[in-house]
Amino acid sequence: MFSTDERRKHLRHTYLVDIEYMLNPQTTDEIFKCAVVNISSCGMSLLIRDLHHIGQKITIRSELPNLAETAVVRWTKKIGGCYKAGVECEDENGGRECEHRTF
Repeated sequence: MFSTDERRKHLRHTYLVDIEYMLNPQTTDEIFKCAVVNISSCGMSLLIRDLHHIGQKITIRSELPNLAETAVVRWTKKIGGCYKAGVECEDENGGRECEHRTF
């Protein structure tokens, strides 16, 4: 199923799954839980409980294939008692992951 309400550079696919992430695995072991709403070759839309600042790097903990290990928060929007956040995936060198991924 495809999301038709978004006009983005990269096609979004509805992808509902729970994942875990960390803000800074080198200095803390705090694990956050969130839900993936949709995914593209460059990023994901997440439902999160805690507001994170734009530019915040997150480390994704998931056994699912095609999910990047790191991403950067690009936007957030308050929705009820939580937030929707758009994250852009990064490769291991901190570059954009979308050039290397397909769905």
